[in-house]
Amino acid sequence: MKIAYISVGNPHNRYTWSGTFYKMFESLKQQNHSVEWIPVYNNGLGKFEEFLIKCFGKLIHKPVMPLFFKCVAKQYAKSISVEKLNTYDLIYAPCCGPYLYHLNGIKKPIVYMSDASPEALFDYYIFDTLKYNRDQANSMEKKALDKCSALIYGSDWAKGFAVNFYNQDEHKVHVLELGANLDDKDIIKKEYSYNGHLHLLFLGVDWKRKGGDIAVSACKYLNDNGVPATLHIVGIRELSEDIKSLPCVDFVGFLDKNNPVQYQKLVDMIKLCHCLLLPTIAECAGVVFGETSAYGLPSFTHHTGGTTNYVLNGRNGYGLPLGSTGEDFGKIIKKCLETGELEKMSKTCIDVYNERLNWSVWGQKMDKIIKDVVKQNKI
Repeated sequence: MKIAYISVGNPHNRYTWSGTFYKMFESLKQQNHSVEWIPVYNNGLGKFEEFLIKCFGKLIHKPVMPLFFKCVAKQYAKSISVEKLNTYDLIYAPCCGPYLYHLNGIKKPIVYMSDASPEALFDYYIFDTLKYNRDQANSMEKKALDKCSALIYGSDWAKGFAVNFYNQDEHKVHVLELGANLDDKDIIKKEYSYNGHLHLLFLGVDWKRKGGDIAVSACKYLNDNGVPATLHIVGIRELSEDIKSLPCVDFVGFLDKNNPVQYQKLVDMIKLCHCLLLPTIAECAGVVFGETSAYGLPSFTHHTGGTTNYVLNGRNGYGLPLGSTGEDFGKIIKKCLETGELEKMSKTCIDVYNERLNWSVWGQKMDKIIKDVVKQNKI
């Protein structure tokens, strides 16, 4: 089957959207489809409009998203040839709502994919934005989704917005968990080993949104309650000296996976640690939970946004209610350690990875959806 893969991000680049675009592209190819990237790009007028919108946002001290303005989205859409798209059997459009809004005359089925819709992001990731900006975003998204034969989301949380807010037919909306952005050769084999000191991994680039202060508080609780523990902080570029100087904190900093030395350091951290502690406040999906599950590290996080699809209580970790404190996280980690459940989950979380959090499973499920969509459109 000939598939047109339309996106701004280059799916041939292993690190576009943290590797997700690349993995989706390769997974489609592995299902014996012929997949071609159709790049989407902005033109001169669109760039000028983006500049003006950003200046306006600074002037009124409001966050603005230029792509969620119809005038800018229209310029991006002009880079796509509808005539060319109609030569394919199917169009795969990840995160392309604003462009699809302006594309008319497409005769082939469209499969849209995203980890969240605009409305899901407002007041969750994005705050205090212009009502006009929000209204334009939702208007484009609704019309774009209406054009699609199938909608793919990374979580039940994201699916809920498509069905309930954008009034999409539930039968065309599917949930496919995103896989871990790893190659099989990069998955390390590690045996659970605890010698009286607990090593916790914090892996993220946004300290506040990923719940960094809660993680530190949890580590302090463990140390104060008979469980010697160290929190290894990976991914953060800058951190206050007050936190870095804590005796229970090991500040590793940002590690570039493209750098062999830094990549090996990340692998060494994973080998050392017993679990992932990431009390994220907002999360659309959570590829990191699939990656740590593959490595045999149970995850402790908040059940918020899409994390309920990625962290299954008692199998590859625990998700606590949003608003849980560092003490709450410390208590459940301590309980899992002392009852032996942490060691048990170090094995069962690998099962969760194999069952649902890898790209091979994603590709097989997507293949079925694609074939069904094409078949239905030929009837």
